Amino acid sequence: MIDALCKRGRVGEAQLFLGSLIQKGYRVNEIVYTSLIDGLCKAGKVDAADKLMQKLVSQGFVLDAHTYSSLIDGLCRQKELSQAMLVLDDMMVKGVQPNAVTYTILIDELVRELGSEGSKKILNKMIAAGIKPDVFTYTIFVRSYCHEGRMEDAEHMMVEMVDQGISPNLVTYNTLISGYANLGLASQAFSVFKHMVASRCKPNEESYTALLRLLVKKKSSNNILASSVDIWKIAEMEYLQELLEEVVKLQLLSDIEIYNCFLRSLCRVDRLEETKILLGEMQSANLTPGEDVYTSIIGCCCRLKMPTEALTFLDSMIKSGYLPRIESYRHIICSLCEEGSIKIAKKVLGDMLLEEYNYDEIVWKILIDGLLRKGNAAECLILLSVMEEQDYRPGDALYAKLTGKTSQHVQPEESDGARNSRMTQEASTWTQRGPTSNF
Repeated sequence: MIDALCKRGRVGEAQLFLGSLIQKGYRVNEIVYTSLIDGLCKAGKVDAADKLMQKLVSQGFVLDAHTYSSLIDGLCRQKELSQAMLVLDDMMVKGVQPNAVTYTILIDELVRELGSEGSKKILNKMIAAGIKPDVFTYTIFVRSYCHEGRMEDAEHMMVEMVDQGISPNLVTYNTLISGYANLGLASQAFSVFKHMVASRCKPNEESYTALLRLLVKKKSSNNILASSVDIWKIAEMEYLQELLEEVVKLQLLSDIEIYNCFLRSLCRVDRLEETKILLGEMQSANLTPGEDVYTSIIGCCCRLKMPTEALTFLDSMIKSGYLPRIESYRHIICSLCEEGSIKIAKKVLGDMLLEEYNYDEIVWKILIDGLLRKGNAAECLILLSVMEEQDYRPGDALYAKLTGKTSQHVQPEESDGARNSRMTQEASTWTQRGPTSNF
């Protein structure tokens, strides 16, 4: 429960809940405290996390590398590197062995502040301690060398990690591709791209972004513009076509995979006309776009206030054998309501209710998260009536949220004390296991 609250950024509630557990006499173990310390650090409350750790140590709790790593990460986020190094020394004095995560956090910050050479000492210390660097550690050095324009050293680091039995991941390859692209070295950038695909590491939007930026910078006089804005927004169609043809010509990936990635990238920046051109090329080649591509196109249409166009793509999506996501219907229905086309919105919802969707999920994602959140309460009630005509009856609490009205069956809202009491009871089964549980 505390971990879930912290991950949602509700650290204050997590602290109150923990206090209520302790007040009621429940024993709380190190795992729970570590979740709170990590949450405090991510919320920028590093001093509070540090005080809590000191208190735990004084009470005899045995903290592990994960707990110390959370504090070190928090300090690094606040650029307090020297203090983070002191925590590293302190944990080792207490007999707690740092792990790969601990060292990688420190190396990342050292590289950012001092460059690649400034972090070599801590890397050597890590290896001397018998801790094997992982793909994240090596990628940090690859990124640093690329940033410094030291591509030979970046390549050497790639070779070293492979020799150590560690395979570069997508981030590693993209970092190297971007490094060559930033220097205008097209053949080397494409060589890394080919090696990445040959290693069964599928390229993503970032991979194509680096190659597209390289192409635009080589052929455009405005290098500053090409470097400072989202390249998918400004790249002319001829550059998009040239890169697409170049990648297809390599015959490393299926044409569908390549087109899908290009289409998602264009939809993200709302370039609908260019999207339709590439979509037409796909259809001419008897290629069917992926489900996520249709979802992206529908979202793009709705952001551009073109719900009728979105409906056309929704129909194409269904004819292609896909069941559209509720997210797509939310975009369309909200867009229709905003332009006053409530009659069409009612029909779209009515058609949707004939499919295999969970009605409560429709209420939450379309009526509440969509219409109510945007202040369209009247339209929300109209569409609720469409659902009621299909014999849908929301629960009392959900009905109250939709209409703002309460019935005699609606439970009153919990007070903070009542909620903490209920949460305490729910958590009692696992908090009573003592400080050594799950260890």
